Amino acid sequence: KHKVLTVIIAIVILAVIGGASGGTKTSTNNDSATTSASPSVSTKAKLDIAAFYAKVESGMTKDQVLALTDKDPGNCTESETQGLGKYEMCTWYGNLGDSAFATVSFQDGKVTSKTKTGF
Repeated sequence: KHKVLTVIIAIVILAVIGGASGGTKTSTNNDSATTSASPSVSTKAKLDIAAFYAKVESGMTKDQVLALTDKDPGNCTESETQGLGKYEMCTWYGNLGDSAFATVSFQDGKVTSKTKTGF
């Protein structure tokens, strides 16, 4: 239980650092963890966050989630820890000027949780 809590805290910290760093790639020499943030800009400006959020289901693969919309996530943060697997959090933003967004968390490529903000 302690390892899971530690990983969750690490993911949250990485998400905050990834957002604050403006999408710069970061890696460590530590063999147990590597992180990177890779923002991308989509050519499509509109995404109905509520509809997207409703379609995302636990256990879906990242490719299945990406197929739900033609808009790339605005930010993805990854971390990998030996023995615990790979964690990734991706955030999709709503319409330009809209403060709504949805964050989807993946463990080893499958959805483990989702949150929506701005509703």
